[in-house]
Amino acid sequence: MFRRTALLASLSLFSAGLASAGAFAQSPPVRVRGTAEAVSADMLTVAMREGSKLEIKLTQPLAVVTLQRVAVADIEPGAFMAIVSKPGTDNLEAVSVTYFPPGAPVPREGQFPWDLPNTTMTNAAVSGAVTSAAGDEVALAFRGRTAKLTIPPGTPVVTQVPGQVADLRPGVPVFLFATKAADGSLSAARITVGKDGVNPAS
Repeated sequence: MFRRTALLASLSLFSAGLASAGAFAQSPPVRVRGTAEAVSADMLTVAMREGSKLEIKLTQPLAVVTLQRVAVADIEPGAFMAIVSKPGTDNLEAVSVTYFPPGAPVPREGQFPWDLPNTTMTNAAVSGAVTSAAGDEVALAFRGRTAKLTIPPGTPVVTQVPGQVADLRPGVPVFLFATKAADGSLSAARITVGKDGVNPAS
């Protein structure tokens, strides 16, 4: 069983971060995926997946979260999920799954293109789940629609838990939404850090 209080506090930070990001209509948030190369009290250098490097100003107080693996069997009907998927044979096929326990604050509901190649993000509540030969098939309901997504064996299924600032160190994978200022500089107040073999930048 998870430490529900800690999870809800962490997930509240996640939703607040997404809500704040949505407020920057003229300067949309920049999704940053990569590896922390250098870390100081107020600056983070990220080596991006594509080979470039970005300098990110760290806004205080900095929220650091990590990811904890979840068994598909622990996902309850009515819970909220954020699933990155790609086209599959019959349904969309999950690439990664983030699970939000019932009652936790959640990101914006809907289905929209994601930033990884040929992927879609689906943010929705679980309306039912069955097990099939191809893996676990999850039914999600959002805005009057229902979508079925297959979760192949081995797909990362995680939830977010509070981390420590010390978890952010050179060499760890990171994912964050950065705010872009008028002068082009980037800043972030919340960072998801890889830990225990779970990679948020994949």
